Amino acid sequence: MVPGKIRVAVFNTHPIQYYAPIWRKLAGFSDLELKVFYGSDFSIRGYRDREFETEVLWDVPLLDGYTSRYLDGFDKVDEFSFFKPRPGPAVKVLIAERPDVVVMTAYHAAFWYGIAAAAAAVGSRVVMRHDATDEAFGSRGIKRAIRGIILRTLYRSVARFAVVGQRARRHLRTFGVDESRMSCSPFCVDSDRVETQRTSWLEKRSGFREALGIRENDVALLFCGKLIDKKDPLILFEALLRLREKFPVHLVIAGSGSLGKQVEEAGRSVLGKRFHPLGFLNQGELGSAYAVGDVFILPSRNQETWGLVVNEAMQFGLPAVISDAVGCHEDLVADETTGRVFPAGDADGLAAALESIMSEFPDAKARYAEACRARVARYSLDFAASGLREAILGACGR
Repeated sequence: MVPGKIRVAVFNTHPIQYYAPIWRKLAGFSDLELKVFYGSDFSIRGYRDREFETEVLWDVPLLDGYTSRYLDGFDKVDEFSFFKPRPGPAVKVLIAERPDVVVMTAYHAAFWYGIAAAAAAVGSRVVMRHDATDEAFGSRGIKRAIRGIILRTLYRSVARFAVVGQRARRHLRTFGVDESRMSCSPFCVDSDRVETQRTSWLEKRSGFREALGIRENDVALLFCGKLIDKKDPLILFEALLRLREKFPVHLVIAGSGSLGKQVEEAGRSVLGKRFHPLGFLNQGELGSAYAVGDVFILPSRNQETWGLVVNEAMQFGLPAVISDAVGCHEDLVADETTGRVFPAGDADGLAAALESIMSEFPDAKARYAEACRARVARYSLDFAASGLREAILGACGR
């Protein structure tokens, strides 16, 4: 323990590529003494991602730059459930360490409920930074009512919230959280790493595109993600069928999953040689796909709380055409300066959005790139870490 520093205990179920950079930044603040505790190591030792249908071992450092340890008897699990990881080891840490502040990043499992209860018991203040949203729940029903009771009870025990975006802020207001308990800690990727990748990969853009047969003034649409029903990749081809006489575009797909075969068949049928499947790309390789693309598309049909690939694409300067089921649309594509939003599952709506933005290319490409980079700069790693620090200080009355 260092005198004068706020002792902070962060809990995660496992090392996560989007959280580790925040912990590194947070560890650099001189007024905080940070320790991160993990309930499982599966993302470090590698695992099979059922939705990507491939073996995944992240090629970015997840434990560097901050103090961390696995909880005693940590669970060697590849998938999580309500009871895995177990809360017991985390509770023991809290009883032994009695930190000033506990940072939670979720709530919907026994692991988190155990941490919240133990923090209250030992007198630690809780700061929560999570991506909760209400859009996936109906307006009525017993499940929603029970969820409401649980969340109102839990949120009363939280000292401060580090709010990641507009949907999360609206969610907190719905459950009685006052603005005075909120700090802004926007949802982000490792924007420092992405910026380094951008500089490196864009130098190779012409060569990548030439290798794929994409000419300089051709428009290349890009989809990055899991090829699964939730992401609705097949709607891309329904929309492009409506446009192929007007815009001879290319489509680049970076990803894999259960719909992979259908996506490839549809791509060959609709686009022929202008369809470019790249397969699964790890974090260190994704920049090559962003460098090739001109417009990013995320057509998710089911609600997803954010869609962090949109952050990455926009940092590369790509305008985003995304469905209204993608949580970040209220933050990153709130107007047409950075892209278009269309109704989820609406192929005509997607076609109209693509036609609208592609009709401005190539003249508007530089304008979109500038606007996208300016918008996503507000959702950077520095802003996220600073906002979380502000919430921690606020929880301690500083």
